[in-house]
Amino acid sequence: MNVDKSAVATGLGVVAGSLLLGDRASSAGIICLAVCLPLLPAAGQRWPVGALAASATLMFGLAAAGLTAGAWVWPASLAYGRAAQRGHLAWAVGLGTLYLVAGSAVAGRALGGEALWLGLVLAASAAYRSERRLKEETQARLRAA
Repeated sequence: MNVDKSAVATGLGVVAGSLLLGDRASSAGIICLAVCLPLLPAAGQRWPVGALAASATLMFGLAAAGLTAGAWVWPASLAYGRAAQRGHLAWAVGLGTLYLVAGSAVAGRALGGEALWLGLVLAASAAYRSERRLKEETQARLRAA
């Protein structure tokens, strides 16, 4: 059986992060995130933008309902990162910005920490994609020479 380690890490990270928030997070929200968020990126192998949209929408809905103690972006980090790594950086930036602006309006406060985290995830993912492409191009040139 092939287990996606990053999906398992997402599930464990969501549970750990939610437990660190203490009684502000609901059990229903934690369970939903721990089950759904690791499964959605599996679909991201084939449909990265669809998995990102589903993950971001799930996060927004749960946060707006008060089930995640105000976690608007970070639990969906894997979906944002995978979309950016697969060449859909504009979609990841656009959806992230949309949900951060809408989340700020719903929460009644700025989500600066969430925005910073999203920026770090997307920058690291884009850098990884660029490095990987450069390495592949260099290897192709060396083989051709």
